[in-house]
Amino acid sequence: MDWQALAEAASPCHLLRLVVNGFRNLKEIDLAPGPKINVISGNNGQGKSNLLESLRYASTLRSFRASPRDALIGWGSPWAQILCWTKSSGVSSSLEIRIERKGQKSLRLNGKHPSSFFAWLNALPTVIFHPAEIELIQGGPERRREWLDTLLSAIEPQYAHALKAYGRALQHRNDLLRQEPLNRQAIVAFDALLANHGAQIAAARFKVICELERIAKSAWTELFDKEADLSISLHSRVEPSESSLLRALAERLPQDQMRGFTSVGSHTDDLVLFLGSRSAKHVASQGQKRALALALKLAELWVFASRNQRLPLLLLDDITSELDPERNQKLLHLLSRIGAQVFLTTTHPELIRIEKERSDWWICDGRLKPL
Repeated sequence: MDWQALAEAASPCHLLRLVVNGFRNLKEIDLAPGPKINVISGNNGQGKSNLLESLRYASTLRSFRASPRDALIGWGSPWAQILCWTKSSGVSSSLEIRIERKGQKSLRLNGKHPSSFFAWLNALPTVIFHPAEIELIQGGPERRREWLDTLLSAIEPQYAHALKAYGRALQHRNDLLRQEPLNRQAIVAFDALLANHGAQIAAARFKVICELERIAKSAWTELFDKEADLSISLHSRVEPSESSLLRALAERLPQDQMRGFTSVGSHTDDLVLFLGSRSAKHVASQGQKRALALALKLAELWVFASRNQRLPLLLLDDITSELDPERNQKLLHLLSRIGAQVFLTTTHPELIRIEKERSDWWICDGRLKPL
């Protein structure tokens, strides 16, 4: 896995300035980060993770904590605001997000309403690793599908369109399944949409999983475990072709009507990881699961960079407590080779043994200052 070659081929995305007000406990944040490794240290509960969450929210318009929108607004504040200025491949962008108490959200990309979700995702691409990422390994299939869908939506604009269209058709079909009498003609129309968009979704997922497996396997071997063989596959209940999906939807209609939901299709797929011939979810230790999740994240960064020739920002939340000292040092050495702009939180900055191209910050009670 030649990270140096990737760094030379892909232009790093740089956050030039971040301004945050009213988001969680953050107060008057005005950060001009360094171009390489940014270490944000502080005691527990002071806002380190909130700072990374604000960056991730600016990137994807989602909280990695799966919090309701109102929870993102700090106590006593009527709104939360995040402003970002970025530069990538010589192109500058500005992003503005304002979240109101009533759930309203306004967005501005370069001063205008964004033309598409894809355009927004590509203005400030990020890859994040935080303690809850272990759910990628030990959690349910919904979390792994969401991860795949977020990555594919950022690298293939047509994927986001197919996913949205599939979701609408699925909701309509499920609504029809709960109605009496059953409108079979309408069901058939939505089956055609589900099969068409589902086949597109499956083709994109299978293709990207081949890339993710190759890089994750290499990262796993290089950083974590040279003995346990890692493999990744997509598990589908039905062969993911349009004709097979159509046939399965028709065959399952009586059961779906009885249960009131659609039981086959892309929304039931799962990403399965194996160590040797056994499911990593069931045989990996907690330490191995954390390492596997990080290997997936490194593969995510690689795939985005190789597809778009741009290196996303890398957000690492409390990584020093997730890995043992040896693996931690291997990861830090790798970070210095990747060339991405990194934001790393820790309660022990002395454990981040990177000296060159490093900027340090201290956060206390939601206020940030350089060290």
